[in-house]
Amino acid sequence: MDHTKVNELKGFIDTIKARPELLQLPELRFFKTYLESLGATIPEVEQSSSEATSSSEEEQMPRTHETHGDSSPKHPAPEEEEEEEEPPIVDPPKPDESIFNDPSDPERLEPESEPVLPSGPVDKDLNDDEMDQQAGLKQEAVEAMEDGDLEKALEKYTKAINIGGATALLFARRAAVLLKLRRPLAAMNDADAALKLNPDSGRAYRIRGVANRRLQRWEEAHSDLAAAQNIDFDEATEEIHRFVDEKWSKIAQLRRDYQNEVEQNDKLRKEREIKKRRTAAQKAYDAQKKAEGSTSSSAEGFPSGGMPGGMPGGMPDMGDPDLQAAFSNPKVMAAMQDMMQNPANMMKYMSDPEVGPLLQKLMSKMGGGMPGGFPGAPTH
Repeated sequence: MDHTKVNELKGFIDTIKARPELLQLPELRFFKTYLESLGATIPEVEQSSSEATSSSEEEQMPRTHETHGDSSPKHPAPEEEEEEEEPPIVDPPKPDESIFNDPSDPERLEPESEPVLPSGPVDKDLNDDEMDQQAGLKQEAVEAMEDGDLEKALEKYTKAINIGGATALLFARRAAVLLKLRRPLAAMNDADAALKLNPDSGRAYRIRGVANRRLQRWEEAHSDLAAAQNIDFDEATEEIHRFVDEKWSKIAQLRRDYQNEVEQNDKLRKEREIKKRRTAAQKAYDAQKKAEGSTSSSAEGFPSGGMPGGMPGGMPDMGDPDLQAAFSNPKVMAAMQDMMQNPANMMKYMSDPEVGPLLQKLMSKMGGGMPGGFPGAPTH
C-alpha cells in the first residue's frame, strides 16, 4: 500500500475529527452519506473550542483594557442603517363648493314644497272639439299673462295640458309661468317634459337653466344655458350665462386642483410601494449572498478536490453490488467504523478474509489499487 496515501487519508480523518462541521459542506455530502451508511452518527455542528476560546478572550478584552488604563472605547460592529420613516400621505378633503353660493343673492330661490303639476296623456290624439277647447284655454292663458295674472295663466295652461296631446311648446309656456311664480322645481319638471318631446327646444333649456341658476346649481345651469344659447341665442339670456360661467369656472378649477392632488397622492403611493418591494428584494438578495459567503468561508484551508492531498478518485461508487454485499456484513461495518476512528488499524484488517478484499477493492477504486508486496495483502 502507498504509505503516502494512507497518511493523507489519516490526515483527512484527523481534520474531520477536529472540525466535524466540515461534513455539512455540500462537496463532502458523499462522504457524510458513506459514513451514515456504516451506521455512524454525524454530530450536530457546534462552536469549536478555538472559536469559544476566541469569543471568551474577546469578551474579556474590555476588562483587560480597563486594567491597563486603556481609555479608548471599543467600537461596536456597525449596525444596518434604519430607513428614515416617510411622512404619511394624506388625501385632501373634498372641496366645499357651497362657498360659491351667496345667501344674499337676490335671484336665489329655495326649492318649493308644492307638488309638481299633473299633465294629461301626451300621446293622445285629440278630436276637433278637444283641439278647439285646448286652443281656447291657451288663448285665455296668454291674455292672463298680458294682464299680469300669473295664477290664472297657470290655471288655463294646466287645463289645456290635462286635455292631453300637449306639445313641447305648451309645456315650456307653463314652465315659464311656474318660474315667475317662484316654483323652480315645477318649472324644471315641465322643461324636462318639453325636452322629451323636443330635444332641440331652446326655450325649455333656457327655462331649466335659469331655474338651476336661481337654485344655485351652477354646473347644471352652465350646461343648460350653454345648450340654449347654442340652439337659439338670446341677448337677454347672455348676461345670466356669463354670470353662471364665472361661478362654474371657479368650481371647475377647484375640482381640478382636488383631482390633481388625489392623483399625485396615488402616484406617490405606487412609487413608495415599488420602493418598498425593491428594498425587500435587495435585503433578501444581500442575506442570500451573505449566507453563501459564510458557507464558502467555512471551507477555507480545505484542499481542493474534496479529499486531503488531492487523493484521486474520491469515494467509490456505492452502487457496486460487491460493495453493497460487503457493507451488509456487520463484521465489515464494525471494522470500517474502527478504521474511521483510527486509520492505523487498517493494517490489522488487511489479512482478514472478509474485510481485506473489501479494503483492497476500495483502495483500487480510490486510486490505483494496493501494491502487491504490502504485508498481509491478498495476492492475485
